[in-house]
Amino acid sequence: MGIYEIFPGYIAPAFQAISVFCLSLPKNQIGTNIFGGAQPFKGLGFLNLSGDWALVGLHGPLYTPLSAQDGISLATQALNKQFYRSLLAILGLFKILTTCATPAVRQLSAVELRKRVSAGKRKQWKKLQSSMRDIIKSRLLKIITTEPVAIMRHAIARVISEIGKYELPEKAWPQLLGLLIKASDSPVAHEREVAIFTLSNLMDTVINSFAESLPQIYSLLAKTLQDPESLEVTFQAMIPQMSVVMGQTLEASDESGAKKCFDTVETLLIIEVPLINSHLAQLVQFNATIGNNKALDESQRIMALNCLLWTIKFKKSNIASLELIKPIVDSLITIGAEDKPKDPKDDSVARTAFQCLDALSTTLSPQAVFPALYA
Repeated sequence: MGIYEIFPGYIAPAFQAISVFCLSLPKNQIGTNIFGGAQPFKGLGFLNLSGDWALVGLHGPLYTPLSAQDGISLATQALNKQFYRSLLAILGLFKILTTCATPAVRQLSAVELRKRVSAGKRKQWKKLQSSMRDIIKSRLLKIITTEPVAIMRHAIARVISEIGKYELPEKAWPQLLGLLIKASDSPVAHEREVAIFTLSNLMDTVINSFAESLPQIYSLLAKTLQDPESLEVTFQAMIPQMSVVMGQTLEASDESGAKKCFDTVETLLIIEVPLINSHLAQLVQFNATIGNNKALDESQRIMALNCLLWTIKFKKSNIASLELIKPIVDSLITIGAEDKPKDPKDDSVARTAFQCLDALSTTLSPQAVFPALYA
């Protein structure tokens, strides 16, 4: 989901607010430290973010009647031509992120800050003095746990992850992993959730930086499966409790969380890791049960049947050896008897069930499948 979908009434004025604020910075003036204190940043030439910047640069434009298209276009031009090329871009956006009272503006500044950090192979980020980078990193780790808005915590986590992609391989952020692991064991649910979310983002790209800590991380992820307080924590699943977690998300009508759970299982199936083999019968039974449950939304049932489809395609030998063919066929025949929509392009549980049957008959031998069909 994009920012415009989340804040449809704020995106244009928020974008304009950032540009107005940035362009109002006094030039040729050495100002106060952006993080507090009187010592100016050497080499920046000008920077003064103190005073009434929030009122002048943000609060006024936030309520200016402005069409989304015109506002975004004008603000984007101003930002790209007059501000983003400057080393001050990262510092200015960081200032807005950490001090502005309006969630829409903080959200937008976090997104733009992440882009500035990664732009040009992190050219601007590398040019910042190491002391500045350390202050930014330290402050981000503090505000992410105190941020009251969930979507903002995720936005800040993405900034941390983007910085970590550069800093961790350079061994320039040794505190990060320890703080994330500590937060993952916090008594506060949202602190655990955002720590796991940040770890997940980092492990997509810099897993080698965590090599020495992998046993600790695996233990941590296994523990999150028992988390009774936060479904957002528990979707980071591992096999023994996977079906329990998926069941919880379905009972809570948390379709987004359920999708992430099913995606995780499907990924494990596609990459064919042995981790899932010992729990395959349980997984097949779970998906067949969910697929047959008419009390659930059709979209949820289809997710389970799609997962069963991937199981058939990538675990055919295990399905045969565990004698799961007949239970699968019996479930699919029952589902296939349900009404189908008139439009052949529309998804339905019945059509998905027949796709599973088709996969079963083409991936396994006829001698294994047809006796189950006519039993």
